[in-house]
Amino acid sequence: MKDVIIVGAGLMGSALAHQCARLGLDTMLIEAGSAGGAGATAHSRGIVRVYDPHPKLMEWAVRGVREWSNWTLPGPSPFVVCGLYYFVKRANREAALAALSGYDHAEFPIDVLPASSPALPDKLRHLVEGDGIVLHEPCAGYADTRLAARMFVQSAKEHGATVLEGSKVLRVGCNEESAHVMLAHATLQARRIVLAAGAATSSLAQVPGMFCRSIPLSSVRSPVKAVPPYCIIDELSGGYIRPDGSEFLFAGGALQHDAARHEQLLFDLPGAGVRNAELAQHLTGTQAIELLDTRPGYDGYTPDFMPHIGPSPDAERIIFATGFSGRGAKYIPAVAVELARQLAALSGTGVLS
Repeated sequence: MKDVIIVGAGLMGSALAHQCARLGLDTMLIEAGSAGGAGATAHSRGIVRVYDPHPKLMEWAVRGVREWSNWTLPGPSPFVVCGLYYFVKRANREAALAALSGYDHAEFPIDVLPASSPALPDKLRHLVEGDGIVLHEPCAGYADTRLAARMFVQSAKEHGATVLEGSKVLRVGCNEESAHVMLAHATLQARRIVLAAGAATSSLAQVPGMFCRSIPLSSVRSPVKAVPPYCIIDELSGGYIRPDGSEFLFAGGALQHDAARHEQLLFDLPGAGVRNAELAQHLTGTQAIELLDTRPGYDGYTPDFMPHIGPSPDAERIIFATGFSGRGAKYIPAVAVELARQLAALSGTGVLS
């Protein structure tokens, strides 16, 4: 019997498999498709930053940026430091300043800039709302979540984990002594099961309060190579961009739609693409933007954007690691470290804290 079976090899599941195997747990990772090839991980362009309007998520983000910045697995780092400018709406100014008042800026600085600051690039001044502020994070950047997932899986294998790709889990369950997953023709047992399948987790268990939300993301081109070399998030317009060289970038912020399950989401990809291109023009300050394509991203969301990390209320041997609400890339590696430590501390009995 395995110590832990993890369902879903997106960024969360693969990172957790790596950490569990590294700690000596007999680990199995099961993925219906290929590692990093579905759901939020497949479509995410992984902006990694510290500031978040939610205090708890900001705490996690500090730890997450630390994990990305100190990447140690062999091969190319999936994390690129390019800096980020975060434009705070005037209505949110005081809340942002309050959140930063207790933040230790030494490790990952956050500079608070007014519109008049000489440190703010001139091409961005039009994005400042009145006496609003801009948060500059020079240590922020973006992560290739697909590459990271594959690297985590490879490390998990090297530490003895079993990885089943192309195997769909049909059902999960548990009793007082063990948990199990049902595949097409067999049932596998473990001391605990972790459901890390993102929005697809809802097909295996009822996650309190979680729903699915679309995240239409577009790839656009600047023929005049006017792509800024940093990420931008703008609260007022809801837009955000992430560079991909000087000619290409990824843009988001188009209207999102909700559904109980990801299969029920309705995507207006042409309309979303037009809106994302408009946002890219607005954020870059140039009309020379060409829309290339738009992809139907999505994730499992919660009303307060806080993930579900912990046991199912109906079965303590089934653990949730889902509901990252479209912003998990920045801190999932830190969650994986903490959850793996907790799982390792449970020698087959006890309750996850």
